[in-house]
Order: sequence, then structure tokens, then C-alpha cells
Amino acid sequence: MHLTSHLYFRAKQKKLVFLFLSSLMIGLSCLPAQSIETPKKPMVFKAVEGSPDIGKALFTGEQTFANGGTACIACHTTSELSYLAGGTLGPDLTMAYSKFGADLGLKSLIVSSPFPSMQVMYSKKPVQMDEAAHLTAYFAKTVSLDKKPSMDFTFSLISTGGFLFLYFLIHFIWRKRLTGVHRALVGR
Repeated sequence: MHLTSHLYFRAKQKKLVFLFLSSLMIGLSCLPAQSIETPKKPMVFKAVEGSPDIGKALFTGEQTFANGGTACIACHTTSELSYLAGGTLGPDLTMAYSKFGADLGLKSLIVSSPFPSMQVMYSKKPVQMDEAAHLTAYFAKTVSLDKKPSMDFTFSLISTGGFLFLYFLIHFIWRKRLTGVHRALVGR
């Protein structure tokens, strides 16, 4: 009884999946052919009214936000900055301009600070709309750069190398530290 009800359920599931896929295919076949083709050219975004130089200064903290908010570089980085510049709490924002909907989407995202870690930082010190325009212009400039590779392996390698260096240095400096005590104990 259990086996037959299980087989019936599987057959019923197969039928539902088949009906869903066939309705999906029928729906796609009714669409015009050009609507399901992938675009061949990259998307072109309209120019923004902010200054990329001021945006970079706001991002790196060279210029402070009007309300005293934390600089973006505390949590984020872009490919334009050096490898060790920027934080790792937030993502690399090199492609933020294309990822978050270009001008309007990115500006509203910066001003509204919807992410929990950003809400903590900017709830009492919000980013102004003109500052968001400058940051958006900076991100429009960085979108053409290649994304920076992860530095996790490099940091691990530097940490391990530093540890080994200090370990051997300490052993080299203190190599004769216990020889006098050892001779006295063994000689008894």
C-alpha cells in the first residue's frame, strides 16, 4: 500500500512538472522572437551629473560627507584603488554602476542605505543626494575596469610567512638560553 501510494505520488509529480514545462514552452513560443534574444551590444548608460573626482574623494575619505558619515572605503573597495586599499566587510563596488541599475538605481540605493550594515553606519548620518550623484559618477567610471582579484590567498601567505619568520627568529635569538641550566641538571 505504501509503495503504490508513493509511486502514484511520483507519477502525479511527473505529470505536474510536465504540464508546467509545456505551458512554459507554449508561453515562450507566443512571444516575439526578438524579445527572447540576448542583446549583442553592451548596455549604454546615460551620463550622470556628479563629478567622478569628488566621488572618489568621498569614497576614499579624502573628502568627508556633509553629515559626517563613514567613508565607503572602510567597508568596500574598487579596482581603481591599490590591492591593500579598502575594506572587506562589503563587496567590491567596481561593477556597482551596472549591477544596481545605473544612475537612478544606484543613487537611490546609496541614499536609502537598505543593507543592515549600511543602516547602522548611515541611519543618523545619511548621504546627501548630491554626494550620491558624485559617488554614482565615480562608479560609472570604475565600471570599465576589471574586477580586482581576491586577496585572501595573499593575506594567508603573508601571515604564514610572517609567523614562520618570527618563529625561527625567536629560536635563533634564544638558542643558547637553556644550555647552562641543561648542563647543570644533566651533570648531577
